[in-house]
This record gives sequence, structure tokens and C-alpha cells, in this order.
Amino acid sequence: MRKFTFCVILIFIIFNCHAQLSIIKTNPLSVLGGFVNGCYERTINTKSSYQLSAFVGYDLDDLEGTAIEANIGYRKYITKKMFQEVFM
Repeated sequence: MRKFTFCVILIFIIFNCHAQLSIIKTNPLSVLGGFVNGCYERTINTKSSYQLSAFVGYDLDDLEGTAIEANIGYRKYITKKMFQEVFM
């Protein structure tokens, strides 16, 4: 069931990705350190975006999962004009 759910989510993400609108980030070398992480970020408009990320940590000896984390985030990008209005 986990593989099916993962495949459905992956297909959904792939078909909803557009250039410069959606970003999938991961670190393939993190597997060597005992954790796997991934992030999906989608822009709402030119100044903001939302982010979904997941993290799974495991013991390298027996590959048993020891930590699970999921995050939802919102980003507001500060442009040069906004920076000047606030701080200058």
C-alpha cells in the first residue's frame, strides 16, 4: 500500500509541475548519512510560495526507521523595493 500511495503522489506531482512554478528538491547523498529528505515547493505568485517537505531518519545498521518528520511552510519573498520601504 505504501508503494502505491507513493506512486500516486509522485505521478500527481510530476503532472502538476511546470517550469519555474514547481520545484522538487532532494539530496541523494543523504542516504549515506542515514536519512532521506525531500521537498516540493510551488509558487503562488511572484512574491510567495508554499512548501511541503518530509524527512525519514534510520539506523544504518538495521535500516529500521527511527525518525519521521513532515513540514508545511509558506514563504514570502522580499524584493528590493519591499526591503527599501521597510528598512530605509
